[in-house]
Amino acid sequence: MPTKITIELPQSLTKKEAIEILKREALKKKFKKTKLFEKYSKNKDTAYEIAEYVYGYLKKYYKDLKFDILLDYDLDEDINIIKILADESIDEDTLLTAVWDVRKNAIKKFKSLVDYNAIIADYR
Repeated sequence: MPTKITIELPQSLTKKEAIEILKREALKKKFKKTKLFEKYSKNKDTAYEIAEYVYGYLKKYYKDLKFDILLDYDLDEDINIIKILADESIDEDTLLTAVWDVRKNAIKKFKSLVDYNAIIADYR
C-alpha cells in the first residue's frame, strides 16, 4: 500500500524529479542483489529498469509462477544478469517458455540495452 509523505524540496529540484529519484531508490530495495552486482556493475539503473519490466511481465502473463529476481554480475562477460529464481514446483518447460517470452519482449522494449543485461532462469 502506498505511503503518503510530505517533504520540502530544494528549489533546484522539481516534484517530478523527486518522484523519479524515489522510484529509483525503491527499485534498489525491491530486488535481491549479489555483492558482485553491487561492486562491479556499471549500469545498475538499466538493470533495475529491465528487472522491473521482467517482474511486471511475469506477474501479468504468468500469474501462477512463483519467483524472485536476483541481480548478479558476470565478470568474464562484463554483463548484468537478471536471474529469475523460480520455485522447484514449476516444471522446466513452463519456466523456459516464460523466460523465452520475457526475453523476446524485453528485446523489443529495450533494444540494444539487453545486450549488456542477460535474462536467465534457475530454481531457488
